[in-house]
Amino acid sequence: MKFINLISGSGSTNLKIFEEEKFGGALYGLTETLAIISSGSNVKGIDKAKSIGFPVNHIHIINPKDVLFEPKLLNVFNEYKPDYFHQLGWIPKTPQKVLEKYSGINQHLGPGGNFMYGERRIFSHALFCSVIGKKYPVPIFCQLVGSDYDEGDMVYCKYEYIHDNESLQDVAGRLLEIEHRVQVVGRSKIARNDYCGISISKISRNKVADEIFEHIR
Repeated sequence: MKFINLISGSGSTNLKIFEEEKFGGALYGLTETLAIISSGSNVKGIDKAKSIGFPVNHIHIINPKDVLFEPKLLNVFNEYKPDYFHQLGWIPKTPQKVLEKYSGINQHLGPGGNFMYGERRIFSHALFCSVIGKKYPVPIFCQLVGSDYDEGDMVYCKYEYIHDNESLQDVAGRLLEIEHRVQVVGRSKIARNDYCGISISKISRNKVADEIFEHIR
């Protein structure tokens, strides 16, 4: 199955995907990365991709602030015609016209929504649990891309608790390795058509909790 990978940051999960697409990897013979689209020119993920020999002419930089962001994105997609795209730390909202023509999956951890990424997700989750006095595990999952931020059904998910003695940095580092594995499994499931979409369960279970969480977020 052919993929385009979308990145905005360190590109560590993207690198893991490349490793698993090599001979002997979990994705070998299942998926192939045709191209990378980065939302910025100075993201570390570009250098990582180049360092392992990914062809420079198949790395595309499209700034979401560009007024032509949507048509430029569509032009790249139409050039490669992927079966799926994979948002691996991709921050911009993928335009609706792209979603109408192409299907995608998304790397996700914890609470969702605009501007919710990285350690902020972990902090919001931990603070919410502290306020309501109940611990919930952090969901780490691969999901289908929906028309709004982080709304698509889950393809594969793992749950991990935050330990009392962990700093946010420690949690982020520990969960990142799990994020990598989850995206590999999710991508494999898509390629094998071996999944059924599972709705995302919210940690806020009533109106009061919803209001608390929105205030924290």
